[in-house]
Amino acid sequence: MLCFGGNVSAASVLNHFGSSVDRVLIGRFWGATVLGFYSKAFSMLTLPLAQMNPPIAAVALPAMSRLVERPECYRKSYLSVLEKLASISAPLVAWMIVCSNWLCDLLLGPQWAPAASVFSVLGYAGLLLPVWNSTGWVFMSQGRAKDHLRFHMLDSVCKVVSVVAGLRWGGIGVAVGVAVRYYLMMPVLFYMV
Repeated sequence: MLCFGGNVSAASVLNHFGSSVDRVLIGRFWGATVLGFYSKAFSMLTLPLAQMNPPIAAVALPAMSRLVERPECYRKSYLSVLEKLASISAPLVAWMIVCSNWLCDLLLGPQWAPAASVFSVLGYAGLLLPVWNSTGWVFMSQGRAKDHLRFHMLDSVCKVVSVVAGLRWGGIGVAVGVAVRYYLMMPVLFYMV
């Protein structure tokens, strides 16, 4: 249990590091204004998506853990949850991308208008986020915390590289780097899962 818990904790720490490296580097190299626009755009995108994951995970993870000995039922169960999650989140995120200017103006006010372009680019990453997050359920329910940690180690390196690659173009460049990383790492994640 200590080994499993240690791997889960280490993966969480790496995930947190990877999730904040973009904002740390933007703040360091571009200052508070660009960081503010990027952070608001990032928060506006991830907040609704983050609200979906915990309640679904609270149900899916124990159910999947009970089905691990029955691979066919396990697959059907995971794919069923994934289908429902994607059918709710994908149209929502697509709508948010299309309406990014209006949404930023409505929720944040006209002074935050530059955040809309960052928001629309990050939205492409947001299309994958619910599916991306659900893969953790597979690792955990199968007792594969070490594999989960290995993925987060690789992903943290890729996140830093993608942020550094886009840093020269400010917040929008980092947003492009972050979005591209999700699309490049998704096949790797699915392979490891």
